[in-house]
Amino acid sequence: MKLKSNTASVPKQTPSTLELEHELKATADIEDYFEKHSSNMLLRSLPEHLKMLLDQKGISRADVVRNSLLNRTYVYQIFDGRRMPSRNKLIAIAFGMQFSYFP
Repeated sequence: MKLKSNTASVPKQTPSTLELEHELKATADIEDYFEKHSSNMLLRSLPEHLKMLLDQKGISRADVVRNSLLNRTYVYQIFDGRRMPSRNKLIAIAFGMQFSYFP
């Protein structure tokens, strides 16, 4: 007798950052990748998301500046939406917010 699997009752898991990273590196079409993962994409601006993260972690912009070793004015411009940071600056801000990355 063959058992029928009931996949409808199993909740879909959100892919890990590492899984998304591997898939992104392997993708041939970035538009397909974005479409496939649209449910995992942010629906807010970077400044809105940064503010939410500050609130969640209970830290201030000054803490981020101190911990990121970035220029104070530059960090405040990012938080205000007047500057768009590079990948490396975002990583510095993530460290400034005391996030870590474990592959």
